[in-house]
Amino acid sequence: MTIAPSDGQLLGSRVDGETVFRPSEATEFYREHLGDMDLGSQVAWPARFNADELSALQHAMDLKLRDEESFFAEFQNEPLTTQVDEGVITPDQVAQKVNGRPRKEVPKEATHLTAFIDV
Repeated sequence: MTIAPSDGQLLGSRVDGETVFRPSEATEFYREHLGDMDLGSQVAWPARFNADELSALQHAMDLKLRDEESFFAEFQNEPLTTQVDEGVITPDQVAQKVNGRPRKEVPKEATHLTAFIDV
């Protein structure tokens, strides 16, 4: 089954080299055809969508349309391109940042605690 807007207009169109999205029109079109458009799809986190969206699948597609490279890297864990980082941290550089405190010890004067970081 082919699904297209009834007026033949694109829900996202190119204007002067930029993609212009009309999210309210796209959401209304999706609302009208949700059953057909979601047929066969599966999402890992069904509750993951914003108040102005109808489903997690719509949320994922919105993210992909806004920034495809970030979507694949952050949400699919399959980057489209391999990032070449000239500032690779060496084990010696990491070791220089160790504070010397025993594991699981937090200073009494500490007001914040970082449990982990993603570098």
